[in-house]
Amino acid sequence: MIPQHLCVLRLRSLIATIMRERKLKAAMNRLEELEDYLLNDIGIGRCDIENIVRVGRRGFTK
Repeated sequence: MIPQHLCVLRLRSLIATIMRERKLKAAMNRLEELEDYLLNDIGIGRCDIENIVRVGRRGFTK
């Protein structure tokens, strides 16, 4: 049997993961709504959106 405090920690971790994913998806959706010329102006290709949102520009290599 799993102690109750571990169940609570797992539940909190799951909720935090779900919330983080929702925020990342919202950021990706906002960028995907931009026109290509605007993405190009800020140095992002459409195919790079997910990687840049998840990793950040410093972790991104072309």
